[in-house]
Amino acid sequence: MRKQANAHAVTKTARYATVNRTVKIETSSDTKLEAIAREQNVPVNFLINKAINRFVDWEVHAEKFRFLSVSPSTQAKLMGYLTEEQARELGKWWAENAIIGLIVFWFKKFDFDALMRAIELLGSEYGRIFTHKFSIDDDGNYTIVLRHERGLKTSYFYEEAAKSLFTRLGIKNMQSSTTEDQVTVSVPRKPSPEVNP
Repeated sequence: MRKQANAHAVTKTARYATVNRTVKIETSSDTKLEAIAREQNVPVNFLINKAINRFVDWEVHAEKFRFLSVSPSTQAKLMGYLTEEQARELGKWWAENAIIGLIVFWFKKFDFDALMRAIELLGSEYGRIFTHKFSIDDDGNYTIVLRHERGLKTSYFYEEAAKSLFTRLGIKNMQSSTTEDQVTVSVPRKPSPEVNP
């Protein structure tokens, strides 16, 4: 594999400097990449970068923490067997025993910004366990919407996980609401020192 540094080559849409690297890929993969690129009307290079970013930002960590892919219908069915109290208890356990450790592993710290980035990674970007939307009002308060379409028990699960995570950050006055398919969380933006998980 040949690597050629090109620190000044930064595309308009990229967040990082790029490098030129020559790699060999299997013919069958190249054929599939070409077909997907035509179908999505994007360059092959875009697809390759997307796959590499997913691998280094998500797959390596998900494998270490033994994340499993579960279909939405299976998760909804499993949650359906729980009571509201059990769903909330499971959400709190998940936050404290899996998510905080994952955040510290990813970012080497557990603070507000790391949690926001983790929501992006767990959500639409890589984990795909929910879709998310952030908004910030004029006072710096955050509203976070987690949409999952897996039923009210899943909403209870995510709501309790959010409460646990924000409480760990010292944010006690989080407000939230749930529906069948989403959780809405409102928290004040508190620039605070890193919290010891």
